[in-house]
Amino acid sequence: LRSQSDPASGTTLGMIQRKWLLALLARWREWRLIIWVSSKPWIGFGGDDWAAYAAERLMISNAIASTGVHNLVMVAGDAHMLAIDDGSNTDFASVSGTAKGNLSARAGFPLFQVGPLTGYGSTKSGPYSHGCMAYKYSVNHQFGVIDIDGGDSS
Repeated sequence: LRSQSDPASGTTLGMIQRKWLLALLARWREWRLIIWVSSKPWIGFGGDDWAAYAAERLMISNAIASTGVHNLVMVAGDAHMLAIDDGSNTDFASVSGTAKGNLSARAGFPLFQVGPLTGYGSTKSGPYSHGCMAYKYSVNHQFGVIDIDGGDSS
């Protein structure tokens, strides 16, 4: 992401990565789970996160909502904290109708906001449904575990 970020043109992905991501999201039914790793916080208000690229975030959110993606999880970095959102605050779609009223067609997805295993914390971006764990003035020792239940084998 960072290598393609161009605030002047409003993209953090660049055209090639964005085209690839949107094509992958359109084929979401092919996988049990899509884990999207982002070097920027998805939830935020501007600056060094996806909010600085609001039009691109909107485009991606609208694609998620309009295609009904519901197997997406994001692991995002560069926030120096551990925070979890259950999808309540990750829906930035503007599409109306079923996408805003039907939970299976909304653009929200679980998000794990991560930081360094040891270092000074911050409370960059948010809000998060399950809170933010960081201490700004002391060294944090943060980690999380993602338990993925693959379901039955059929």
